[in-house]
Amino acid sequence: LNEVSFILNDGEIVLLTGPNGSGKSTLLKIIASLIHPDGGTIKIFGEKSPAIPEYTRAQIGCLLHDNMLYSDLTIRENLEFVAGLFGIENIYKTVNDIGTTFELGRIMETRIRYLSHGQARRVAIAKAFIHKPKLLLLDEPESGLDAISLELLHEETNRLRSTGTTVLMTSHSFGTTNNICDRVVILNNSKIICDKKLNEISSSEINRLILKRNTGQ
Repeated sequence: LNEVSFILNDGEIVLLTGPNGSGKSTLLKIIASLIHPDGGTIKIFGEKSPAIPEYTRAQIGCLLHDNMLYSDLTIRENLEFVAGLFGIENIYKTVNDIGTTFELGRIMETRIRYLSHGQARRVAIAKAFIHKPKLLLLDEPESGLDAISLELLHEETNRLRSTGTTVLMTSHSFGTTNNICDRVVILNNSKIICDKKLNEISSSEINRLILKRNTGQ
């Protein structure tokens, strides 16, 4: 990443897009404090990296490309473990509620290793949403989701946004995510080449920008 700088506003859903290898996943990991940048700072809720305290990091929900689930545990056990880490008081009810939200109720006792890719992705999404974070980071959240799961994702993302949660989601293309996003940031060759509200730029222009920069035309 090189000279990347932008602000995320409260209650805003921002799409971070660009071709594969442009640095999207790396940026999300830096914001989530999973890796540290060689230079520059990230400021989250008034706290600056790298000294972002644990209570601030606990307000972040993160979905990475790797689902990061325990394959020998059931869906319920995975979600209960995460809920415990975040200090959620009524774990049983919270896990049941998030399972219902993402239509996992009938398979809650199934071990992760026996799930389809789409089912495992839904569990990983539920894990990111479970503590109602103030900042939600979603790396390629639509990958492997069918139409119904996609609708559930959009509904729950919009619901969280309505409570003031800020959402930053990545995608290597500009597709269905534009239905819920307020703003698009295009990253290419490790730099931001576009940062605009969606009502200020057309879908065709976004795709043209990505293609032009990616092919060097």
